Amino acid sequence: MHAINGMSDHIHIIVSIPSHLSISSYAKRIKGSSSRFMNQMNLPHRFAWQREYGVFSLGGKQLDQAIAYVQNQKQHHAQETIIRPLELL
Repeated sequence: MHAINGMSDHIHIIVSIPSHLSISSYAKRIKGSSSRFMNQMNLPHRFAWQREYGVFSLGGKQLDQAIAYVQNQKQHHAQETIIRPLELL
């Protein structure tokens, strides 16, 4: 995992996934383990992910820029400097 950050209604994660693991398998593992963790915290409401997710494939040259964007996600939303295609999925 290179970066993770979120807003109240979504998160962005930058990861490198091994070639033997499909994106859908990775998403299932991340959603399943994080849901289990959240629901063991005795929150007032049961936590659940939406069924959908968005995925973008990046090259090594874009990795640093993507990490910086995710690390500053809250500032991008506050200043309305978001990258629309990433946020509107």
